[in-house]
Amino acid sequence: MAHYLVTGAAGFIASRVAGILLESGHTVVGVDCMDHAYDVRMKEHRLALLLLQPNFTFHQLNISDRSVIETLTGQGPYQAVFNLAARAGVRDSVADP
Repeated sequence: MAHYLVTGAAGFIASRVAGILLESGHTVVGVDCMDHAYDVRMKEHRLALLLLQPNFTFHQLNISDRSVIETLTGQGPYQAVFNLAARAGVRDSVADP
């Protein structure tokens, strides 16, 4: 099966994408910085479900750091990258883009 990278893996959409890939028998590397833009317990719950899957690997990292991208690239090659990481909340992203 294929090997995928999913950014924002603990988020609502990305966690579902990762789950579908895992259910299909693929391996998934997930990354999320677990910021506190909204209740982090929601992210922790979604992440806990993904971590039950043997083909899921998680890294708590911030992809805005170039060295993180280089580290993640070294874990490839990936069949595809699902870049679903985002800063939730308009005010925070305007204040610190």
